[in-house]
Amino acid sequence: MSHLTPEPRPQTVLTLSSEALVRCPGCGSPFAPRRPNHKYCGAKCRMLAFHGKQGADRRERDAKVRLKLREAQHAVNEALEVLEKPE
Repeated sequence: MSHLTPEPRPQTVLTLSSEALVRCPGCGSPFAPRRPNHKYCGAKCRMLAFHGKQGADRRERDAKVRLKLREAQHAVNEALEVLEKPE
């Protein structure tokens, strides 16, 4: 009876050339993406970019809400002036 041993797998050596490196939009450091859709060098840069975008979206939404509230307050004030005018 022979012992079952796994066949040796061929070792692959990854070499990095300057052409394979891309610049991380988060920190600006060059890195070698492991997949074609990698944009960031790591989780920290990816999360910082995500939270930064969420914050910008939230600020934009809040500004729109404040503008609508000012417009509504102005309309209420105008309506009150009309109601308070003596005839």
